[in-house]
Amino acid sequence: MDFDAFKLPSAYPVMGKTLLWVQTGAALEIIHAMTGLVRAPLFTTIIQVFSRLAVTWGLLELTPVTQTSSAVTCVFFAWSTVEVVRYAFYALNLMGIHQHAVTWCRYTLFYVLYPLGVASEMTLLYRGWQARGETPVGYMYLAFLALWGPGFIKMYTHMMVQRRKVIPSRRIHTAVKDQ
Repeated sequence: MDFDAFKLPSAYPVMGKTLLWVQTGAALEIIHAMTGLVRAPLFTTIIQVFSRLAVTWGLLELTPVTQTSSAVTCVFFAWSTVEVVRYAFYALNLMGIHQHAVTWCRYTLFYVLYPLGVASEMTLLYRGWQARGETPVGYMYLAFLALWGPGFIKMYTHMMVQRRKVIPSRRIHTAVKDQ
């Protein structure tokens, strides 16, 4: 997908440095999952954190030419939207508040935001590979591209399973009401 065809300005000049530190801080999520502070599967948490650190530090910082792509804006949009909803969901749960709309958003928006984020990340990795060519860093980007598809499938199906646990299908809801 050619994100630059959308003519979006890159968000990196405005938000790039902040994103680096926010994503670095998100590495604490691995420790939270390991210690049981949050109920999150360790493996999927590691995938999520690693992929974002790879994009921020290993791609955007290491290969500055990628910073000018419109795909950066799409990545920032997908990541930030997911995180605002996710942390609102967590905060409300900590206060014992169940807000159906937030729960629905938490377990539904990923259907659009995950593919948008992954397609944007892969676009940036491809651009990074084009810029780096046959160098160790270029080969690293190719390796990441090879891993991104299977990683996406793992994360996407994980979220689909989570959604089914939290938001049952209408068919099941209707069958229960009829009994």
